[in-house]
Amino acid sequence: MAAPQISIVVPFLDEEGSLEALHAKLTEVMASIGRTYEILFVDDGSEDGTGEAARACGVRVLAHGLNQGKGRALRTAFDELFGAGYDAVMNGPSPLLVEVVVLELPFPIPSHDFVGGLFGMAGQHGEK
Repeated sequence: MAAPQISIVVPFLDEEGSLEALHAKLTEVMASIGRTYEILFVDDGSEDGTGEAARACGVRVLAHGLNQGKGRALRTAFDELFGAGYDAVMNGPSPLLVEVVVLELPFPIPSHDFVGGLFGMAGQHGEK
């Protein structure tokens, strides 16, 4: 099986009640853009049923036994992805995640070593 074109990394802590809806929306959006993908949930030491809810979605799940923070959760995922040969990562705050996924990049990703962006509110950094 070929590697997916896009891996979506979502770190969570005690979010049992939101995973199913997020997974459904991500699946809907990704199906509409026609690229192969995987969803990778990182359970950062949840004490509710987040891990079980994530596995019930049928996605790949990485887990920390104890909460180590969002940065370490992302690093765990990035280590996993880079170890598997991935060479690009896009990260965004989860409320924006579904919006980010639908963006069409004006260039093919393989031609770049790094793609970055800034999330913020219009006017927050002097934009109009």
